[in-house]
Amino acid sequence: MNPMSKADVINEYAEFNEMDLLSLGIQFEGAIMGLAEHWTREGGRAEHICYSKQGIVEALMKDGLTEDGAWEYAEFNIFCAYFGPGTPVYVDEFVDVVADPDHEGFEDLFGDGSVMVNVDGAE
Repeated sequence: MNPMSKADVINEYAEFNEMDLLSLGIQFEGAIMGLAEHWTREGGRAEHICYSKQGIVEALMKDGLTEDGAWEYAEFNIFCAYFGPGTPVYVDEFVDVVADPDHEGFEDLFGDGSVMVNVDGAE
């Protein structure tokens, strides 16, 4: 028996719980991180498929877009789009950022001692 993908598990969960979750499609299955949950003003629970922004960009690059082109396309056509109540959520994984005050380029961005440093030194 083959293990189920995250997308399959989420789809079965949604079907079992009679939920309408919006998936971006098979092209972005590898970018699925899991489910995000929040409470609504009405006091109900809402869940959304959670995608990695970096994973979506990587999928777009596999389709031939440059990295800059993939980010631009994703920002304007995916991350900013509202698809209704089941609209997915997107997480920036900060994969190029480390939290190390001794790292060259240390910057206390928020004035509270928290550390954000870009690994490649880019501004």
